[in-house]
Amino acid sequence: MPRLSRDQRQCALGMLQGGLSYREVARHLGCSHQTISAQVDRDTLYNSADDRPRSGRPRVTTARQDRQMVLSHLRDRFRPASRTAAETPGRPYRGPVMTAAHRRIHQRWCQQHQRWILAQWNEVAFSDESRFCVDSPDGRDRPSIIFPSIKI
Repeated sequence: MPRLSRDQRQCALGMLQGGLSYREVARHLGCSHQTISAQVDRDTLYNSADDRPRSGRPRVTTARQDRQMVLSHLRDRFRPASRTAAETPGRPYRGPVMTAAHRRIHQRWCQQHQRWILAQWNEVAFSDESRFCVDSPDGRDRPSIIFPSIKI
């Protein structure tokens, strides 16, 4: 059930002061009588019809965007989440975060291995840490434990 707006909450309090019952006010506003009762309790406790601050992380997407994302994934089971995130306006980038320290370590590693010859690179085993399998006949994701192995 949708939340009552600030104007609707104030209107409900006014109707109650005018002599209507909780159920009549609820019927008029299209909500339950418990909602009206809770609003009266909040008004007596805080002397305000405003919403109380809530804890938790603020929403990034709207309810409409959420529904659209669910529908798009129901229509296309193999749609990657990265594609959905890229197409949804307002969603923050969720990728690897490299701090200044990470960049320094990365640069130092690259400089140390810049002059390696082919024989040294042949001793390195690179692992594919992606969560999809290109060679799979059905194209499904088969997550597996990945052990990066570098022999130096």
